[in-house]
Amino acid sequence: MKRLLRTQQTRGFTIAEMVIVITIIGVLLTVGFTVFPTAQRDARDHQRETNMKLLAAQLDLYFTENGHYPIDQSMKTSAGYTWVKNNLPGFPITGLIAPNAPPGTTNSIATSGPATRTNYRYYAYQADGSGCFYTAEPPAPGDPEPEDCVSFQIDYYSEAKGQVLNVKSRRR
Repeated sequence: MKRLLRTQQTRGFTIAEMVIVITIIGVLLTVGFTVFPTAQRDARDHQRETNMKLLAAQLDLYFTENGHYPIDQSMKTSAGYTWVKNNLPGFPITGLIAPNAPPGTTNSIATSGPATRTNYRYYAYQADGSGCFYTAEPPAPGDPEPEDCVSFQIDYYSEAKGQVLNVKSRRR
């Protein structure tokens, strides 16, 4: 008879406990989804800045050894990939690729147009401050010689700041 009078105890969570747990999970997911894109953006910006500072340091070493910086056209797209690979052995070749560059890109350095999320911009300068670039391929008479390139500037885009930042040669 005692067995029949015993009440059954149920085990499990109450509705209040379930609501609290679901609310906590929701808050954590909301915080995670708002912080994650910012962290990714900051990581891409840091990668851009690090790559360009390292490239600038390597270009300064190149100047020390050769007495000039590369002319604009030496640094762009496929020519730049080959030039950097052959002339800047201390620079990791993957550093030429911007974080948001399209798949298959080997060099994100451009010599025309502004720096964007998908490319960098390299400018070489002569002593008088004018550009150090060829007006035609092959170079036209009167175009600067590579030996005329005495300073440079590399522009890169900061997503966090929404503006173009730059790294300059030490000899400017």
